Amino acid sequence: FVERLGFGAYQWRLLLITGLAWASDAGETMLLSFLGPAAGCAWPGTSSGIESSLTTVVFVGMAIGTVVFGRIADWYGRKVAVLASSMATVVAGAASALSPDIAWLLVFRMLTGFGIGGVPIAFSMYLEVVPTKHRGFWAAVIQMWWSVGTISVAGLAWWLLQSPGWRAVVGIASV
Repeated sequence: FVERLGFGAYQWRLLLITGLAWASDAGETMLLSFLGPAAGCAWPGTSSGIESSLTTVVFVGMAIGTVVFGRIADWYGRKVAVLASSMATVVAGAASALSPDIAWLLVFRMLTGFGIGGVPIAFSMYLEVVPTKHRGFWAAVIQMWWSVGTISVAGLAWWLLQSPGWRAVVGIASV
């Protein structure tokens, strides 16, 4: 069926949606390089071990989210799983920007990682509606969104990290 329909407006729209989800995943991962040191500055006395834990908790959350959102995709469909994981990422990312202390930041970053865990479902959701003969090309195109996400967050951090600060970077990146 997909072969007969070819590549059209639906695939372009889905490329944009899933590409943005993929860019968001990349951006949240890129934030890890900036967030630990910034949190250490925000809360003096924070140990380097706690700063490093900000990265660890994101990946723990991703591991759990991958299993949970994979199940949701199987039970309710990929669209539901992608939307739910995207919403979890946005809400937890925004909550991270509002964290009153490092402990809450760790909790919210783990929940952000949980949401990120479902994003790879968008990749497979997109590729299954692309004609087989062009699937390799479109798989490479969607991977470019990863670069868009990392470059965007790096630029955002460069622009905003000093002033107004890490909270603005995390809040904007979550959107």
